[in-house]
Amino acid sequence: MSNGKSPTLWIYDHAPTRWVIVGVFVVAWFLAIVFLFSDIMKVLVARPWWEDFIVVLATVAVPILAYLELLHSAEANRLRDEANEERRKANRLTEQNAQLSAELDAERNQHLAQIASGINRASQEPAASLKIYPANRSRYILKPAAQGGAHRDFRGGHFQFWLRVENSGNRNSAVDRYKVWIQEFDREFNGIVPIQVRGLVPGRHCQHAVGSEKYLNEANLIKIPPDDSTSVGCLWFYLPELTLEMFVNAGLRMQGEEHRFSNLHCRLTVTDSNGISASEDFECHED
Repeated sequence: MSNGKSPTLWIYDHAPTRWVIVGVFVVAWFLAIVFLFSDIMKVLVARPWWEDFIVVLATVAVPILAYLELLHSAEANRLRDEANEERRKANRLTEQNAQLSAELDAERNQHLAQIASGINRASQEPAASLKIYPANRSRYILKPAAQGGAHRDFRGGHFQFWLRVENSGNRNSAVDRYKVWIQEFDREFNGIVPIQVRGLVPGRHCQHAVGSEKYLNEANLIKIPPDDSTSVGCLWFYLPELTLEMFVNAGLRMQGEEHRFSNLHCRLTVTDSNGISASEDFECHED
């Protein structure tokens, strides 16, 4: 059983149909002339010449008009065939575009899958994750510029931060970079190095005995194993840039009987050798 459509022959717009119809009329016209010639001649003799002319004109016009109709039909069929061919070309182009779109979609999905796979692999690589937990007793000690009383000038200051550092990641962390931002001065002290102080540290009010503190750093490093934490200890920094002029310009004044400056609000940031950082705020009192 065929699914194809059977050809349609007897439709007016179909070219073979037109040729058959015109051919039948021409044959009938020719036979009428042959068989009825004598009768036609008698009629033509009995009628005026101008009526005969009209009859002859009509008789001649029939095949001419039929021929012109055939030419018109052939031109129309040609144009129709060209239109059908253009539609077939358009359909082929549409199918090709659909095929290309499907191939591009498949290629894009493949690239997206590769990117996602790379991201997953990157996310599965070992990495440290640091967090700072402040403790009490963080302080700063201003270093006197010369011998004198509580109102004397100073040059530089010691900052002692008490804290512990946690590494919740799955990779060892070695902290080797530090910076401190002081809110009152709106200034960041970068590239500073923690030190371990022993003995007496001179301050504006007294000599501070230092020696029993637990330092978190060994040289300039804090080493933290994966999924572990340091114990509570301190980081000690010396900032030689601090001056009395900086405090005065920041609007800080000595207060109380001991003429101490108010607390300083600091933000400590630590960064390990792989660029993993952690920051936390501290409030330090003058000691």
